[in-house]
Amino acid sequence: MASKKISELTELLLPDADDYYVMVDSSESVTKKIKYSIGGGLGVSTHAMTTGQTVLTAGTDIKNTPIEVIFLGAAAAETLEMINGATDGNIKVLVATGNNVTVKRNDSYIKTKNPTANPDFAMQTGDVLALVNVDGNPSSSLNGTWLELFRALQV
Repeated sequence: MASKKISELTELLLPDADDYYVMVDSSESVTKKIKYSIGGGLGVSTHAMTTGQTVLTAGTDIKNTPIEVIFLGAAAAETLEMINGATDGNIKVLVATGNNVTVKRNDSYIKTKNPTANPDFAMQTGDVLALVNVDGNPSSSLNGTWLELFRALQV
């Protein structure tokens, strides 16, 4: 690496997949590198729930990214009760690809904003439900609780 002041460097508008960021680790007074990752924090997946499936697992059924859009469907009526393996602060945006998935409200796993008279969310094609994870820790047995951020109904 050349010896230049930061103000003398050429500005890079878009890094390549094999580029690195330079950082100074002040705790060790050492210069280190971080590999650039295209879309490392974002994910998009499509998942069709199987018969009797009630749980989605990050890294298996869906991506293990901080923010993800999941196009979710099922061939027959299925109920989503839990999302496992996520980290505190992760956001999952569910987009219904059909009329067969119901998201079950459960104060231990998924807290929707539905009134208690009709707590579950029977998603219809095009409906969107955004959830954020609170207290999830995949390196322990804590799945955290998913809280509804917003929903948009396809009318």
